Amino acid sequence: MTNCVRLVALATLFFACVMLLAAGTANASDVAPLNRYFKEIWTTRQGLPHNTVNSIAQTPEGYLWFTSWEGVARFNGNEFKIFGRDTTTGLPDVGTRASYLDQHGRLIIGGARGGLTTVKDGQWTPLVPVGVLINTIWVDQQNTMWIGTEGGGMFRQDADGTRQQWTMAQGLPSNTIYSFAKAPDNRIWIGTASGLVLWDHKQFTLVPTLRETPVFDLLNTENGLIIASENGVRRKVDDNFEFLHPQLQHVAVSKLLLDHQGCLWMGTVQQGIFRLSKRYGLEHLDAKQGMPSNRVLDIFEDKEQSIWIGTNGGLFRLRDAPFSTITTEQGLAGNYIRALLASENGDIWVGSSRG
Repeated sequence: MTNCVRLVALATLFFACVMLLAAGTANASDVAPLNRYFKEIWTTRQGLPHNTVNSIAQTPEGYLWFTSWEGVARFNGNEFKIFGRDTTTGLPDVGTRASYLDQHGRLIIGGARGGLTTVKDGQWTPLVPVGVLINTIWVDQQNTMWIGTEGGGMFRQDADGTRQQWTMAQGLPSNTIYSFAKAPDNRIWIGTASGLVLWDHKQFTLVPTLRETPVFDLLNTENGLIIASENGVRRKVDDNFEFLHPQLQHVAVSKLLLDHQGCLWMGTVQQGIFRLSKRYGLEHLDAKQGMPSNRVLDIFEDKEQSIWIGTNGGLFRLRDAPFSTITTEQGLAGNYIRALLASENGDIWVGSSRG
């Protein structure tokens, strides 16, 4: 057999084996293992304004938006368009930290010097700045905007522009606010630098279990509230706040995302990302497996179900592609494959240059 014919035969066998693997995986579950995702990285070399990607959002027309310390980047899948401090955006500073897409498709952006601006259908509308770095923005069902800041407490802005501020003087345990989430009976969960607070619009009630613990992110799920903190991830069960997973008890978790398959993604302060799923349990990915940095600032799932991760070393995308590469990372003896054989029971034997 000539070398050419042998290569064609091997390629045909390989394709058949891949199809068998794909079919078996699809029948068992639609969830792919974390190490099978296709990885992509963008940095300033590819057009990002800054390698620290603070937040990620997607507007109805499909654009992805990234906030950074050197402006806002709009991404069309091919190139970035940068918006900074100018008359278009109305931002008082080029640095941007937070973004939020409200129920009307309006993107709200918060800046390093407290600048606030919105963009919808290409039209920018600046708002009155709050005068201090904005960590987070949240809009409730009544279209009330809640703004959490770094050192300035929290602000509430009504649709008519009326604004009110709360600080430690009004009962907050800290003037640094990281996150908001809806609570029952029109109350609000607030994640602060000194613990989790439940606010009933009259008083702040500190959760004793999380006293003096920075609470970075909050996520409402069908199984209850999930809390990402400096000391791991907890889930609210009745009146208790239980650790979600024993291996995460001492991990500082910065961001949470529940994807379309029910998998919980957790970004950390210095250990990359974790994913918790029913099929694979707890999985881990960090710079050793291709991330641009282990510090995660945001996690987002787009309309095509790709996972975007903002780090302080660049933008990282994980995509469950139709084809994936199986390498030594998944357990092969070597990456130079010489032979493949599918057995009758569905097993696949792989021969490489290293065994």
